[in-house]
Amino acid sequence: MRCRAGGVLCRIERHCLCLPLFLVLPSLASASATTELFSFKDDQSATKYVEQNSAIVAQVAPADIAALVERGWFSAARQLVTASHGSEDKKQQELIASAVRQETASLKHQCDNLLETLTVQKEIGSVNCAFQWSQNRSHLFLNVKFSHRWSSPGCLKVKNNQISATDRFFNFSADGEHSGLKKRYRLDLHLYSSVVGKKLTWHMASVGHMTAIVGKKKHDRWPRLLSSPEKPKNMAAWSDMDEKWKEDLRNAPIAPEPVQSAVEEASALAWVPDTPGWVLEHWRVCLLIITGVGIMINEMGSWRLKA
Repeated sequence: MRCRAGGVLCRIERHCLCLPLFLVLPSLASASATTELFSFKDDQSATKYVEQNSAIVAQVAPADIAALVERGWFSAARQLVTASHGSEDKKQQELIASAVRQETASLKHQCDNLLETLTVQKEIGSVNCAFQWSQNRSHLFLNVKFSHRWSSPGCLKVKNNQISATDRFFNFSADGEHSGLKKRYRLDLHLYSSVVGKKLTWHMASVGHMTAIVGKKKHDRWPRLLSSPEKPKNMAAWSDMDEKWKEDLRNAPIAPEPVQSAVEEASALAWVPDTPGWVLEHWRVCLLIITGVGIMINEMGSWRLKA
């Protein structure tokens, strides 16, 4: 309904507003174009309509193109995007491009999740994490990557983090996924000397990394990180931190070679991460029991042969 001022009367909750035609007509045209575009039953009909009405690009909102992608009407969406290249409205082109990228990324993520359900994983693989280390007089610094090798891509995000430092052991474990497969990420270190568990701090660093700071029991310089002089393949020096604390370690006393206890010897020789603590603590007794059972079985076999 027209008003005397040349606008359009809009009835909102029993009140009449007079809106100028230049505000009303564009929205009506856009609504009309959108309604007609989505009135078709399939992608082919919508595509044909866009081909015959290239001016619709200026009337269709970016959200409408995103809706076409969500429906799976890729031909119609592609036709609209192609037609938008000839438009002089650069802002409209940018909005359309942003909507298409966002919707296709969401669609790709859903398809990837669907493909992952096709893989039946019977066992969760275990990954011994690659790491870098450094030290100053009072602390150890660990930079852990959720991958078996520092140069290899790894898991970007983990959960169920478990981190501890007790006496001469540092242990880390977490669950994650890589290449669609579930993984258990671990790092179990038998350290050169004693640390203080209460002085352990850690946080997730850049994507796919975790850093930990462990307080030493004595303020000195360790000749190496681990109790064993052999360097594992997954360990490397943290060069930036070494440079940072070079002066702090220059005149620091060198920590003496530690004397291993029976528990530590058993842990170093036959360490299994999930082995019960009492087995490690009484490993000599367990060995004697196993040997005794073996002798008894051997004697019983000999007795049966004689009988």
